[in-house]
This record gives sequence, C-alpha cells and structure tokens, in this order.
Amino acid sequence: MSNNQLYTKLKYSNLVELGFVYSAYGIKGAIKVKSYSKQAEVLLTVNQWGLACLGKTFSSNINNNNMTVKFFTVVNSFIYKEYIIAYLSNINNRNESEILQGCKIYVQRDAFPNLNNDEYYYVDLIGCDFYGVLGNNITKIGIVNDILDNNAHPILKIHAQKNTLKKQNKNIEILVPFVKAYIEEVDLQRNIIISNWLIEE
Repeated sequence: MSNNQLYTKLKYSNLVELGFVYSAYGIKGAIKVKSYSKQAEVLLTVNQWGLACLGKTFSSNINNNNMTVKFFTVVNSFIYKEYIIAYLSNINNRNESEILQGCKIYVQRDAFPNLNNDEYYYVDLIGCDFYGVLGNNITKIGIVNDILDNNAHPILKIHAQKNTLKKQNKNIEILVPFVKAYIEEVDLQRNIIISNWLIEE
C-alpha cells in the first residue's frame, strides 16, 4: 500500500491514518502498533487515537459504511524495537486487545504537534502541485502522490501529468529529493511545491 493511500484523510473527518494494530502485547491489554513512516512518531505525542476496524462490532463514535471508528485515550505509549507499544483506555486484558488486531489507527490532523520552520508533515505534501524547470520555464510537472523514506532524506514521488514531457504521451513518475538544494518554496496554502529540479523533455 502506498503512502498516499496511508495518509488519505477520511471523508467524514480530518483523521489521518498513521499505522495499524499489529498484535496484542502482554497480558494487561497493551497493543503492538506498526507505524507507516518515521513521521508516525506523532502517535507518541497525542493522547487520543481513532481505531477503524472493518467488521468489528464494538460501539463506535463514527460509522462509515462497514468501517467503524472508535476513539481511545492513550494511557501510555513507547517505542519497542520497530513497533510502538500502547495502553489504551478501557482495554484491560489480552482478550480485549486481541479484538483490535488489524485495526487502522488515525489521529486528528489538528492534533499534530507544531513543526519547526522548513519542516513538513508528509500528509500535507501529498497532493501538492509540483513545479520544476522544463526548458527555460518553471512549469507544473505533476502532483506529489507519495513520499519515500530513506536514511538520508525524504523523496517526493511525482505523478507527471500527460503531455508535460514530449518524449512520452503518458503518465510517468519522477523522484525528487526533498532537500533545500532542490526545493525552493513550499506553499501549503496554495498547495504547491516549487523546485529547481531540471526535467528532461
């Protein structure tokens, strides 16, 4: 599953999907969570998660078709190897935590901690129009549809629009490092990213 699917905001709220319940953990109701990216450390900083469980029968705060979303207070959470271990309100034993296995985990976007200048959450970059240098002009190349993580820096995955590149009359993908050397402006109000990345025609 690609990040653009993972970070899609649900239609009925401003929830952002950040991970899923991998399994129960221990006998006291803890859950083991697999997050989708390094930025999913947001899960450690907020005190409420929404769990969306297809086909689960527990009472929910939101119902959307067959998907129910219930909000839990995070009593405690910490990193364990490549997972997050969390204790949630009203989940007191392993039987109760096992019911949550496979549930997707959402956080309200407006609950995300503020970032420093020139730092951005991936969810805000996905869907932005991306501009690069084509010939001698700054031109809209396509739309950011994914963010790839590597050890050095994020990489924007651009879905290039048709007819932008003369050599191909079809959609292609372009990878651009999300670093200051190439990114000149990020304007989330206008939903655009302007770069000096040279695009081969």
